[in-house]
Amino acid sequence: MTTIVRRTTAVLGALALGTSLAVVATPAAQASTTTPTTTTGCATGTLPDEITGRPADFTAGLSSGYWIWKDSNGWHLRVTHKPGTRAVYAGTIRTSAQTTVIGVRNEARDRVWRSADRKTTAFTLVNYGGIDGLDFTPRCSERVTFTLTVNGRPIDPMRIHLGDSDSHPAASTFTISRIPLSA
Repeated sequence: MTTIVRRTTAVLGALALGTSLAVVATPAAQASTTTPTTTTGCATGTLPDEITGRPADFTAGLSSGYWIWKDSNGWHLRVTHKPGTRAVYAGTIRTSAQTTVIGVRNEARDRVWRSADRKTTAFTLVNYGGIDGLDFTPRCSERVTFTLTVNGRPIDPMRIHLGDSDSHPAASTFTISRIPLSA
């Protein structure tokens, strides 16, 4: 069994967008008028549009940050920063359902730990300007909570890029929740 160090952190900055959407957005965002993305075969609801689609301009060597999106192949978390220095990206992903996780472009110093119930993943990605990351599938999880750091400190939420809309959470710890299906 893998032991994961847990920090008590409040889920900060989740904004209510629209009438029933609990998702992160830029701190100064106004109410969203977007339609939720339909996810077939998932009784827990649909995902918000703000996290769908790979960011079109994401490439290695951008300014330090996290890029997170959902597409037909699952969820993706990537990190990169300007070449020539070392940056350590670390965090946790907590889900309400079991999750499968695969490391992407990981090197010898990159680590991924899983809890026994497969609902918590902790990671450390040592990056030198390329791309490191994780692909994960939280199987219709009602919510996914991220706690993200860089070099041992909470990352500026403006450096967390969500979906092809490039939305940003209000804090480095945030939750993305599914929109419940109408009865």
